[in-house]
This record gives sequence, C-alpha cells and structure tokens, in this order.
Amino acid sequence: MVPLKYKDFAHHAIVLFGRYVCTAKNPKCGTCKLKKYCDYYQSMT
Repeated sequence: MVPLKYKDFAHHAIVLFGRYVCTAKNPKCGTCKLKKYCDYYQSMT
C-alpha cells in the first residue's frame, strides 16, 4: 500500500492519527479526512 521508502513516515502518521483524531473515547469525526471510508462514522450518520 505504501512505497517502502515511506514506510517509517506512514507508520508514524497512522499512530498520530489514532492518537489525536480517531481516539477510542472521543473520536473527532467532524474533522477527519477519512470519514467517508470509516465504518464507525457511517454507522453514526
């Protein structure tokens, strides 16, 4: 999915995304750029 040269950056970006946007207790779906792909967001609308 991600070119090998970007694997470290992609890993870090996904971790930060989970830490600050897609959190377990209070996800920030309103500002999420991936909400159209998200099963959780789709179930809430």
